[in-house]
Amino acid sequence: MRILVLMSTYNGEKYITHQLKSILNQLPYQGRIIIRDDGSKDNTRNKIRAIKDTRIELIEGNNIGFALSYLELLALTPLNYDIYMLSDQDDIWLPDKIQRSVSALSPYLEIPALYCTRMELVDENLNYLGLSPLWPNLPSFSNALTENIVTGCTAAITRPLRTLAIIPDGREKIFFHDWWLYLVGSAFGKVIYDPIPTIQYRQHQNNVIGMKYGINRYLAIIKFISTTSWIKILENQNGIFKAKFSDNLPNKNLIHLNQIINDNGIIRRTRIALSLNRHRQFLLDEIMLRILLLFDHRKSPKKEIIIMQ
Repeated sequence: MRILVLMSTYNGEKYITHQLKSILNQLPYQGRIIIRDDGSKDNTRNKIRAIKDTRIELIEGNNIGFALSYLELLALTPLNYDIYMLSDQDDIWLPDKIQRSVSALSPYLEIPALYCTRMELVDENLNYLGLSPLWPNLPSFSNALTENIVTGCTAAITRPLRTLAIIPDGREKIFFHDWWLYLVGSAFGKVIYDPIPTIQYRQHQNNVIGMKYGINRYLAIIKFISTTSWIKILENQNGIFKAKFSDNLPNKNLIHLNQIINDNGIIRRTRIALSLNRHRQFLLDEIMLRILLLFDHRKSPKKEIIIMQ
């Protein structure tokens, strides 16, 4: 089984060595790590070069933001790998992460498939803080249209999903690369959610993406939606998806898509907000979605921030 790990780095000198060692310790000899540095201003690139391991390849890029950087990596990667795994720069992979990913995806190597897991949340010194949310419902396309339950640093995908998810045009409108993979994977293949954590997800003040739990999760959501139009993020992504895939979607998925996105913005938002159908995993999240649908009229987001994971 050939494994390729994709990592985007940005000013990650503090934790990058520890993270890479946790991956290399379990990466097969024929495996490989491709790192795209997103224009770091610190010593990140030198830290990577200092690890003398032929399985690591470093690409030095300009700063384009984490989502675009990962989408760029997907487009650049060779096709001769069976499983593609995404990694952040500052976490720790638990010793069985690769093995669990391989075991889960092995039956689905010929279809677009995605495997993701729960996370153990830790502070910058790896002290235990809690666990990421345990999703009560199975992954589905109808859920993916309005919610992301995939945290990219836990994700592993098959070659067919890697190929299908590449966006030749308009990728700058995708706000979250992991949400895009969830959407495409759930529409055309298989998404597997593992409730057993496979990483220690480090929380620190320089996180580009972070994960709160309990009441702090909802406080973070409120802070986000006070400054950024989450509805625009959702509608931009679904619009790109419709333009790329609507002709090839299974009929039931096309029905779900058309219920979420069409040309009558205000009417559509109101209809979804008053619908009896549930879209999101938790009831409180569903209520927040409906409030946003009714009252969110801000401009498209200008910067990348995490939301509702």
